[in-house]
Amino acid sequence: MTNPQGNPNPAVDLVIVIDTSPSMKDEAQALSQAASVSIKAAASSCPSDLRVAWFGVEGTWNGTNFNRTIRDYLLKVCKVSESQIRARKRGELPSAGAQEDGARAIEDIANHFDWRPGAARAIFYLGDEALEGGGSEVKKEDIEAANQAIKAAKNQQVKVHTYFGTSKSKNREELQQEFARVAKGTGGQSFTPRNSLKGFTAVLESVICGSRNVAETSDSVTDKKPVNPIAIGDLIGNLSFDSFARDAKTDIVCVSPVRTIVRREEEIILIRKVRKEEVVDASPACPVNTNQVSPSQS
Repeated sequence: MTNPQGNPNPAVDLVIVIDTSPSMKDEAQALSQAASVSIKAAASSCPSDLRVAWFGVEGTWNGTNFNRTIRDYLLKVCKVSESQIRARKRGELPSAGAQEDGARAIEDIANHFDWRPGAARAIFYLGDEALEGGGSEVKKEDIEAANQAIKAAKNQQVKVHTYFGTSKSKNREELQQEFARVAKGTGGQSFTPRNSLKGFTAVLESVICGSRNVAETSDSVTDKKPVNPIAIGDLIGNLSFDSFARDAKTDIVCVSPVRTIVRREEEIILIRKVRKEEVVDASPACPVNTNQVSPSQS
């Protein structure tokens, strides 16, 4: 992929978005503290021309990198009209619902963020409740909102990575699976607190490296020699049947293309031998989906 700034490293735009309900404060602080170390580690293990943006969903966290809301950025920087933003405003839903509008936040970023031309696009969403306005269980509207987010991300060629935080909900497995489904559906990675037991450094490094779109190098593409198809006639003519003790009066030669053997262009010769002592009601014939290349013997 072409780098817009001429940097030999692949360009990556990563947008990190977090649910700003009170229960996510610890994750906001921990991820922000891990940022500089993670970015430095990623620069060594998977170099990229990285651009990172940090946003809270209808809220911010003091003392963290999440010091701007998605809405504020889209309206003022990306010049998106209010009517184009799918996420609900803070206070519009009961409790902290609007601050947990994860699926809509993903959709808004995918569709309206000012992605750099040619850069790989990725979103890392962190939350601990259902994706449509929060909640402790996965409902029909959560699934539909997640489907819409997946569709928007795929249309805009955006990978979505997810982190499902600590939850006391009896439905936490279903909630976690829904977060993982969004990630899998867009080619991203999914994480849980088990991945961050030693901190968020490794998690964020993995997200950065997993967001790159790295084209194959010339060594792996242009240096490959083309495979020449094998002509059926040449294959038949050069094949030795000594080990089969072939008898033209009793044997049939059948050819069938086999795509799972080394190269797609290769073909395998199938020999179907009819012994003299066998009694059959009809002339021998080749198996289904094969081509007979020698006449059947009556």
